[in-house]
Amino acid sequence: LSARNRQEAAAVVMDVARELRLSQFAPAAEELRFAPGGPLPPIEYRAKSGSGLLTGQIDRVDIYEADGTRYFRIIDYKTGHKDFDYAELLYGKNLQMLLYLFALESYQKQTGQPMQPAGVLYVPGRCDMVKLKPGEDPAHADNERRKDLRRKGLVLNDEAVLHAMESYEKKPQYLPFAPGPDGLIGDLASPAQLAELERFVNGQVEAMIDEILSGATAPNPIDRGPSDSECKYCDFSSACHKDVCSVNTRRFASVTPEEFWQALGPRGDMTLYERGWYTAAARRLVYTDSEANHAAHLQAYRRAVSEFERQLSADGYVVLKFFVHISKDVQKKRLKGLHDNPDTAWRVSDEELATVKD
Repeated sequence: LSARNRQEAAAVVMDVARELRLSQFAPAAEELRFAPGGPLPPIEYRAKSGSGLLTGQIDRVDIYEADGTRYFRIIDYKTGHKDFDYAELLYGKNLQMLLYLFALESYQKQTGQPMQPAGVLYVPGRCDMVKLKPGEDPAHADNERRKDLRRKGLVLNDEAVLHAMESYEKKPQYLPFAPGPDGLIGDLASPAQLAELERFVNGQVEAMIDEILSGATAPNPIDRGPSDSECKYCDFSSACHKDVCSVNTRRFASVTPEEFWQALGPRGDMTLYERGWYTAAARRLVYTDSEANHAAHLQAYRRAVSEFERQLSADGYVVLKFFVHISKDVQKKRLKGLHDNPDTAWRVSDEELATVKD
């Protein structure tokens, strides 16, 4: 086992060395700490209800300089499998690398030595075993290992900077992108997108601080399946009584890069939601549930709505709610008018008419 561990460690070191030989980015710092008394101060975030300090450590910082501009990238070594997951990022999870990226950029500006962020990369700190079928060419195993050693992350969409990260002809061996029919495709971000991402990430942290200071402690785990659930590794799982307590589990689907950047969206737009996201809860009480069943459902639904609105607020949206109240007689008159008109009768169900009968 010891010999195998030494062999695997040597393979990882050789892989990192091969990558650096192809790159004009050079390591400038390792185990760089954001902490009281550390090389860099803690990262401070000011939220609506208070402030918070974040400490941490960057595995490696690489720097490249061209035409008087310095670029830097953040490197994080991972012994396990790690993807750059846009869904997790959109819902406020695994922000660590991006927090470090933008914190270091901000610190350099304050010291009068600005640097441009060039991206974040997860570097595999492992050498996976590859199974071969009887008689299969051993070169196949080498090809599979090379695929596993590709870096995951997000890099600046600037061809000059990308070629500085890795010298390549047709496509890179290590970086998370490839040439496409209409240009480069992969995990890329323009300078404007990185600026938008910084605003989003900082907003997520500030919203978390507000939630912590509010005293909210209701269970609200993320669950993406049996193998990817926060409950699996929760320190409080032995004290969590899901059988008697209402647990509002958050579930979300995969998100493509295009969907992610669209979700961050342009600033200055306005969206109107007719009846908003409360209609489902109201309809369930009016048409289906008993009052007792509705109470439990409503509690979980309200937590889900609060979480959704928190995410909107963290993303910089201003949420305005308008409640219009009309009497039962006016509602009955309006529904009857819609029902009696052949062009609008489809909008009124028998259930809705039954709710306003005398």
